[in-house]
Amino acid sequence: MKKLGTGIIVFLNVVGILCLIYYAGSYILHDTSISNPDAMLPMQRWEGAGITLTVGTIPLFVANLLAFLTIWKEKIKKPGRFLLFLPGLLCLILAVSYWIPSDKNDNTLSWLYEKGEINVIWGDMVYSKDDHGFHGDGSSLAAYHYTDSSMEPEMEESKLWKKLPLSNGVSDLINNSIGDECAEAIPVVTNGYYFYYDRHNDAADPYDESDLWNGSSINCTVAIYDADEDILYIFKKDT
Repeated sequence: MKKLGTGIIVFLNVVGILCLIYYAGSYILHDTSISNPDAMLPMQRWEGAGITLTVGTIPLFVANLLAFLTIWKEKIKKPGRFLLFLPGLLCLILAVSYWIPSDKNDNTLSWLYEKGEINVIWGDMVYSKDDHGFHGDGSSLAAYHYTDSSMEPEMEESKLWKKLPLSNGVSDLINNSIGDECAEAIPVVTNGYYFYYDRHNDAADPYDESDLWNGSSINCTVAIYDADEDILYIFKKDT
């Protein structure tokens, strides 16, 4: 019975560590893909990982405590045995960091830099609004000012950024969102470029806006660069 109990405790710790590695990876790498866009609570993978790490902190600590009290007592002295709490401690640190308010400015621009392949991370935020509700539905808008138009030549050459005006589908998304304060805060921009990205995890081509209105829900990001004012607007819509 003693060996069986020890085996169960070791098994629980191994499973806990494997789960920690899996979810910590999605959280630390800030995976913005949406695994199940049709769920009642659609969320990006890093957000789901943060919640899972929070829920798993106590069970992992319990497994670590059982290991500390019961196994390898003769082989590992007490100072070294405290290392058995390391997985639970790491899980706690990640969970706490998830709930501490962070600078979403950097996250938004870093995400756009990664997906749009143009360095936009040096912009200064001049406007921010987020009306996403508890279920994840809603929209957000962030605007950034740049000191010059150095990004314009890159956008001109880019295959991912398109010259304005907006396509009919994207224009409808922004201009026909009645009651959406974020969409209504976007001014009419005639000179510049725009970028579209479908954040559905199963999107065949996330840069293809032709399927914008064909799915059961909308989870997309639209960035509009005003070349006259050197202002970048980043609009996110989730339904």
